[in-house]
Amino acid sequence: MIPLFLTPGGSGAQVGRFSAAIRFEKGSLAFVRAEKGFLLDSVNATFHTEVTDDAAHPGQSVVQLEVAAGGADPKPLREGLVLSLVFRVEANAKTDTTAILAFDRVTATTPGPASREVTPLIGRQGTVEILRPDATPYVGCFFFTH
Repeated sequence: MIPLFLTPGGSGAQVGRFSAAIRFEKGSLAFVRAEKGFLLDSVNATFHTEVTDDAAHPGQSVVQLEVAAGGADPKPLREGLVLSLVFRVEANAKTDTTAILAFDRVTATTPGPASREVTPLIGRQGTVEILRPDATPYVGCFFFTH
């Protein structure tokens, strides 16, 4: 699971809708689904995801996603966890490597009928560490590190 956070910059920055294309190596990962964060419920938001092969980058897939606040008078999306993107590590993925989730074509608009484009935007890439099945990952714990 890869968390997808929204962090509006500056005071008063508001986002009512955003979309992005997230590219990844399809031999290493497979997109399974997106799970809605509870922050979307408070603004009656909806989301849509679709995965396709990336014609511009052979061997890669793209998750197209869109998140939008709903209702007659949409409120701004809240800062924090918006979605969790669920991927499966493929059986033939190379171990001891890092799969990159690269953001492309990120757009955002303000809420309401007179929405305007939000700029500047930054989409930070994510990573998935692919370990050997017998490897023990280190996980942060409240008391110590395992």
